[in-house]
Amino acid sequence: MGNVLFRNGTALLCFGLLGISSRASNFQNTYSFLGCGDFRSQFFSSAYDLLRDGVSKSEAQLRIEASLNLSPSLVKNTSLAKLAPFQWLEVKNALSVLWKTTLYSHPEVKTFDSYEIYKRVAGAELGDSTTPERVAYNRLVDSAIKKVESVSNKLGITCEHRTEEMVKERIFVPGAGQGALKFFKVFYQDCQASDSPPFGPDHADLEGVKVIGRHPAGGNKRVIGDLEDVLRTHYHLKEGGEYGSQCFNWRQSPPIYDFGGKPYASSTHLNFFKNAGSGTSVLGIDCSAVVISALAAVGRRPKKDVAFKPDFVHNVNSSMLKEPQSNGLSCLTKASFSESDYNLKAGDILAISGHVTIVSEVGNDPWGLSRIFSVGQCNIDNFRTSRFDFKIIQSAPVKGAIGVTRMNAKDYYTNSGNQGKALRAHAVNACLAKFGSNSRANVSYLSVVRHKDESGCLQSPVPMEKQSCVSSCI
Repeated sequence: MGNVLFRNGTALLCFGLLGISSRASNFQNTYSFLGCGDFRSQFFSSAYDLLRDGVSKSEAQLRIEASLNLSPSLVKNTSLAKLAPFQWLEVKNALSVLWKTTLYSHPEVKTFDSYEIYKRVAGAELGDSTTPERVAYNRLVDSAIKKVESVSNKLGITCEHRTEEMVKERIFVPGAGQGALKFFKVFYQDCQASDSPPFGPDHADLEGVKVIGRHPAGGNKRVIGDLEDVLRTHYHLKEGGEYGSQCFNWRQSPPIYDFGGKPYASSTHLNFFKNAGSGTSVLGIDCSAVVISALAAVGRRPKKDVAFKPDFVHNVNSSMLKEPQSNGLSCLTKASFSESDYNLKAGDILAISGHVTIVSEVGNDPWGLSRIFSVGQCNIDNFRTSRFDFKIIQSAPVKGAIGVTRMNAKDYYTNSGNQGKALRAHAVNACLAKFGSNSRANVSYLSVVRHKDESGCLQSPVPMEKQSCVSSCI
């Protein structure tokens, strides 16, 4: 049997669902997509369906085994049904190798962990190159996919389903800054969430949060230690049970900052009200999840000609966003300031390795350039974070670990902090551009990243659970 996987002496042949588990209800039959132009995308989608709900190694093997043991007569593809037995076996072998490579070959996942593999699979679809191990894994998976496609082509297997349609022409949808505000309203189930004054130094710290240890990736693990204190001091939660019948009542299970926390991703929706990710059992999401959710909310793809899948929120991290075009995020680019386009914009992403925020709103003078009258004044000593006129949405352990919040940039970034220094350096570059200078300082610590808003990078918004709660204002 050569390359076919084995489990307890049984050929482990690949893909589909034969009712092994109720959680496998969306697990797709890969045979149906052989010969199709979107086989790669459909394979990744099926991998997400297999992995997203915490499947065990043995259960994953059983599902794959049952799938590839499908009889040719049960596969709805007439070109497959015409294959000779030895040709059918060649297809099975190629698919088996693809699954073995996908599930077991990542150097950073030492033992079978479905969530870690799930994240790495999303990274492979996007092109996560933040570590040499991920680059190597991506190449192995891509090679195995190309082998399946090569076998399909050689055997004359034709596509018999409708392939995914990519948006090629520019469509006019709300910008990424509006996506940040839309996300914020849905997250807090409150149309007035973005109308309230930004959370800042004059507001009370969140109380009642307890640190219980360290996350393997480095941040603190937090839980709710005193529910009454959290409800009493959480700035963004409504008082007195004002949530409507279509809304999630946050006061029953309030969100806090959860390092590694993510929205639950189904094949179609993002859900902020169901625990997911590698954080604790609390509801709450981390910083990169906020940014990707904001892009999803207005149909901004991270990768050109690749449909935005909710599962991407589990892999795209701050390091990828800091260097988007080195990590497969071809719809994002570092902002390059010019004489006609030097200001910060709503929707811009501010990323360092370890944290990321998104600009939700900008004032008339976001960088504080109005005090500068000549190119000679474009030096960092003439810029102060206290003069920044823009707002950010982020998730961070600020002021008692409130998590998702909207803040004035001048209240979050400081002159002496590394992020503030880097933003002041970007302000210098914006200043130089304004006055027509071609000189630019190299700012390596923090990237200002912008969505390209071009053909192949736009699609319909990704639905969010409970968005009907705020349908009147999004």
